[in-house]
Amino acid sequence: MYAKRFLIGSGAMVMVTGLLCGCSTNQPINNNLTSTPPQVQGISQVGLYSTESTTPTTAQMNPLTAVSTFNFGRQVNTVGQAVNQVLQVSGYAMVPVNQLPLVAQETLIKPLPITQRALGPISVSDAVTVLMGSNVFTLMIDPVNRLVSVSVKPEFMQHPSKQ
Repeated sequence: MYAKRFLIGSGAMVMVTGLLCGCSTNQPINNNLTSTPPQVQGISQVGLYSTESTTPTTAQMNPLTAVSTFNFGRQVNTVGQAVNQVLQVSGYAMVPVNQLPLVAQETLIKPLPITQRALGPISVSDAVTVLMGSNVFTLMIDPVNRLVSVSVKPEFMQHPSKQ
């Protein structure tokens, strides 16, 4: 009623009535006030202004590439124990010892050097390679069975232990 009295004198009552009724437009009215953002492959919206990637990380696809810091406690005395502890976080394991070259078997029972009691940040595969001896061994990976092995580099094949 207040609006009528105010607008009658100005002659705008017809225009206000037309706008209030929605009679003056032929375009459909969009009542959907909540719009969803366009979907992008590999991205998921988790909040109003936040998104997260839904694609797996490299470390999730290949656990040996996961980067971590390794600190070996007093209970870890040999290279083999350290290698097993490193591999434990990845879901991989070393092949049975009798399947390794003799030189690698000898390396696994050697004492863990003091300089290798703390490694990282370093990838799991690099940590195993460092522990075994990157200059002597090449890491071999069986992703199907999640097993790790080492082979002796050619220049060390003539080691007195053979293989």
